[in-house]
Amino acid sequence: LSLYYIEIVAIFIFFRPSLHRVWGCLLIAFHLGTAVFMDIAFNLHVLINGMLFIASPFAPDKMDLSQMVRELPFLGRFLGGASQRLQRFSN
Repeated sequence: LSLYYIEIVAIFIFFRPSLHRVWGCLLIAFHLGTAVFMDIAFNLHVLINGMLFIASPFAPDKMDLSQMVRELPFLGRFLGGASQRLQRFSN
């Protein structure tokens, strides 16, 4: 299910520059894993993901992990709230 989420949400991530680099790495790992385990090469897709997401001029240089989690489409509200509650509990 996580691979489906990575693929489908990539469309929304394109409009959230704060997640470009992380999502680019996830998509490249997905395509390289497909090449290793299924012997289906996606060389051009790896290159395009690297150019569009990892080398994105819109992506910030530094970002807080909790902020990135809160910006995830569909899951960000739930996971972001849970991480805040855990931080308050641990302090």
